[in-house]
Amino acid sequence: MNKFATILTVSALTIAGANAAVTAGNLLAFYDFNGSTNDGSGNGATGTLVDGAVISADGQGYNGAPGNSALDLGGASGNVVTDPHQRMTSTVNMSSATANNSFALSFWQYNAGNGAGGNAQSSSFGIISTGADTRGIGSHAPWSNGQLYFDHGGPCCGGANRRNLTPPGGATSLLDSWHHFVLQVDNGNKQIWLDGDMINEQLTGAAAVPSFTNEVIVGAQFNSILSMPGRLDEFAIWDVALDPSEIGALAAGASTTSIIPVPEPSSSLLALLGGLLVVRRRR
Repeated sequence: MNKFATILTVSALTIAGANAAVTAGNLLAFYDFNGSTNDGSGNGATGTLVDGAVISADGQGYNGAPGNSALDLGGASGNVVTDPHQRMTSTVNMSSATANNSFALSFWQYNAGNGAGGNAQSSSFGIISTGADTRGIGSHAPWSNGQLYFDHGGPCCGGANRRNLTPPGGATSLLDSWHHFVLQVDNGNKQIWLDGDMINEQLTGAAAVPSFTNEVIVGAQFNSILSMPGRLDEFAIWDVALDPSEIGALAAGASTTSIIPVPEPSSSLLALLGGLLVVRRRR
């Protein structure tokens, strides 16, 4: 490679996108579950399958396409201590979410319910916080009473720490089909998004984002019990809240990494490169 090509390459790799919303740096962990539990964020937070959780068969991911698989948690929830609690565990550095006082969890979920057309008493995920109450971030989507719960910050359960509602389609509307969720907090604002629509919001006063032990449990709650029957896919943790256009794209089926803009040259760099091209032509 000649010197001019080297300058172009190095410059392009060091430019931040001029109009980027989320960036690659905001993605703390990402699991597409396409054949493995590898972390697609580049942060090395590889997951471990526990108590019978597996990667699903090919084509059983959120879009049903060949090559797309999911985290398969089986057909029965783990509701008591002696049950198997199918889940994936990983260690994710959550410190930037605490510092930003913001985070977003985005994922697809196929909730198989209790196998009899009703809601299981189960949990989609849990992220453990430090301190006496370890309920850092968690969700039941839905719980056995048909309510969709989004908790963060502890202690359980209400006020600044919890949002919950009956899903718009009714208590069993989330069963036996794929749905997209974004659960997020941004400096006191707390939101629940379902299939691209914001269905619940606390404008101000949400609890501060806690400090974390960095243990992430996908498919069960913070203490690794109450596992969810069904499948999860495209599970991503961000250290900022997503904007409506990003959420809409994900809910429409876009892959998680596709909403991260490709870095574009700044105007000053374009001017510099233009000058280099002139110099190159004159030589």
